[in-house]
Parts: sequence; structure tokens; C-alpha cells
Amino acid sequence: MGKTIDRLLKPDLVRERLESLKAGVFAAIAVVCTHWLISLLMWGFSSLGYNLELGNSGFLTRFQVINTLLGSTFALFSGFLFGVTYRYIVREDTNFHLETGAIAAFALVRGMAQLEVVSQNWLSDNQQSTLLSSLWFEKVNLSIIFLIFGESFLWFAAARLILDWAMKQGWLKRFSQ
Repeated sequence: MGKTIDRLLKPDLVRERLESLKAGVFAAIAVVCTHWLISLLMWGFSSLGYNLELGNSGFLTRFQVINTLLGSTFALFSGFLFGVTYRYIVREDTNFHLETGAIAAFALVRGMAQLEVVSQNWLSDNQQSTLLSSLWFEKVNLSIIFLIFGESFLWFAAARLILDWAMKQGWLKRFSQ
């Protein structure tokens, strides 16, 4: 047990963990701010009469506020996990495929999970048994799918930009092996 604690408290390991914590915080802030910006844009469209959210009265509904706060919590955790993971993915080298692949992986997983929820809600409302129902594809607007995946890509692209900038400024160190 003593060796395990000694190994966990090694100065190099503690430094790496602190850098990972910083990466997570930078990314979490970037993703939450991006989420708020997208929410403001959605509210703006809603107030212009575009029914992207539930209400189009020009005033924020209780649902919109709760949805944004809940979404901010998801954004915080997603951004933190992305930041920690991204730091380990990019390491010391600069590989464009790894950097963009990390964004794509996180965005696709988040987007597919949201799309599954949308499809399950629609299917349960319409008592359909399969996602591949042609009626589902007729009813689901492609712009909704674009918005779902687009928001996810924006979240993690913003986090990557902030992390790369912080590394360039020397505020955050890349993971060294």
C-alpha cells in the first residue's frame, strides 16, 4: 500500500495530473461559453419567429432557461473530459489527423446520442417499432440533424482552439511520455 501511495505522489505524476486538470478546465470553459453563445443565437431566432425552441413569443420560457442550465452542466463535463483526453491524444507531436479526429469522435458520440433521444421520442409518440421506419425519415427535418451535429462539432472545435492557444502561450503543457 505504501508503494502505491508513493507512486501516486511522485512529483512528475502530480505535475502531469495538474496539467490535465488545467486542460480540462480550459476546455470546459470553452465548451460552456460556446453552449451559451449557441443558446443565445437560438433564443434570438426564436424571438424572430423561427420555432427552433419551444416558444416563439420573444421571451425566454422556463423550459428554455432550464434546458440551457442543464445543457451547461453537460457542456461542463463534456468539455472537461475532452480537454483531459485531448491533451493525452496530441502529446508532443502535431498530427492533424489526431487533433481533428478527437473533435470528430467526441462530436459524433454526442450527436448520435442526441439523435437517438430525438428518434426514440418520435417513435414512442408515433408508436413505431423501428428507427428505420420510412415515416421517421419523412418527419425528421434534416436541419435538426444538422443542428444536433453542428453544435457538437462547434463545442469541441472551440475547446481545441482554446487548448492549442493555451499550449502556444505556455499556460498549458503538452503531455510528455
